[in-house]
Amino acid sequence: MADYITLSCPSCGHKLQITNDIDRFACAACGNEHIVNRSGGIITLKPVIDSIKSVQVGVDKTAS
Repeated sequence: MADYITLSCPSCGHKLQITNDIDRFACAACGNEHIVNRSGGIITLKPVIDSIKSVQVGVDKTAS
């Protein structure tokens, strides 16, 4: 078994090598940041900006 997996950046398609100890990283090609989600043997990438948007919605609801 390899020490890393190969995925494609969801933003630009650049090949990425993700090791088991990485939970958040920036793509070397486009610079977009991603969070690595590991669940049920499946590894997916989620752009950090999506997480920031969900925090903003929560803050907006609290402020009202």
